[in-house]
Amino acid sequence: NEVNKSVVTVTGVKEGKDIFDSSYEATGEASGLIIGKSSKDLLVLTEYDVIADVKSIRVTFINNYTQNAKLKRYDRNTGIAVLSVPLEKIAQQTMDQVEIAVLGNSTNLRQGRMVVALGSPLGTSYSILTGNITSVTNTITTEDRNYTVFTTNIVTNAKGNGVLVNTDGEVIGLYLKSSAIQKEQNTLTAVSISELQEIIELLSNGVPVPYIGIKGSTVTEAISEEYDIPKGVYIKEAVVNSPAMTAGLQNGDVIVAMDGTQVMTMDDYQEKLMTFQKGDKIKITAHRQQTKGYKKFTSTIEVGVLR
Repeated sequence: NEVNKSVVTVTGVKEGKDIFDSSYEATGEASGLIIGKSSKDLLVLTEYDVIADVKSIRVTFINNYTQNAKLKRYDRNTGIAVLSVPLEKIAQQTMDQVEIAVLGNSTNLRQGRMVVALGSPLGTSYSILTGNITSVTNTITTEDRNYTVFTTNIVTNAKGNGVLVNTDGEVIGLYLKSSAIQKEQNTLTAVSISELQEIIELLSNGVPVPYIGIKGSTVTEAISEEYDIPKGVYIKEAVVNSPAMTAGLQNGDVIVAMDGTQVMTMDDYQEKLMTFQKGDKIKITAHRQQTKGYKKFTSTIEVGVLR
C-alpha cells in the first residue's frame, strides 16, 4: 500500500484521422513511478513507447487526480523516460497522498527472495502479483551496456509494466513492455534497478545518455587463454550507423582503453562511457585480428545520443 502511493498511470494522447477524414484521439497507457521532486517539478519514471510522438501526456495519481506532464528526457536504449509534472499544478491534497519511491540495492538480491509486482502486472492499473525470484544470473545485452535481469515465477500479462519491490517496500527492478527478454517469457522478468540508476539520474537532470554503439562482452582470463584473445571488451556487434561504426570499429575488435584509461571489462567500459557527453571526442585503443594474431590500433570516436 505504501509503494502504491508512488505508482501513477501515464496516458499518451495521439491525434489521428479516420477513413472519413474526421479527427480523433487515441490513447495508450503505462504505469509510472514517482522517483523524485525538484523545486518546480515532480519527476515520474515510465516507458517511452507510450508517450512517443504524442500530442499530450497525462499523469493520474493514486487518488485519480490527473495532471498534464512533459517529457524531460528519454533513453531509447532501455526504453525508459522521465516526465516532469509542475508542482504548482498539483493540488496539495494530492501531494499529501503520494510518496517518492525508494530505489533499493538490487546487487545482492538472491534466488528465492519474495517479491511483489506493482504497477500493471495484469494489464490493469494498480494490480498486484506476488512470487519469488527464480534467477539472478541472466543478462540482456543492449547498445553500450549489459544489464542483469531477474526472473520470477510470477505469470504476467504481456501488456503489463511496472516495478518489482522487495518486502521492505524498496524498488529493486523494472519490468518493461519493450524489453526483448520479456517477450520471450510468460513469467515476469525485471531489469536490476541498481544498474539503471545512473541512467535514471541523467534523465532526471535532463542530460542525454552518452552513446557509442557497440554490443560487447568481457574477455575473461579464461577466455583469453583458451582462444588467444586480448583481455578487454570484445565487440560482438558494431551497430550500423553508430559512432563506433563511423569511426571504423568492427565486429571482433577488442577494446582495451578509452582516453588512456584501461578497459578490461564491460563494467569498466560502461563506467568510463558515462563520464563523457555528447560531442566529446574520445580515443579508443583496441586490438584487431590479423593473419598473424591481434594488432593494436587507435580510433577517435565522437560521442553521440541514441535517437
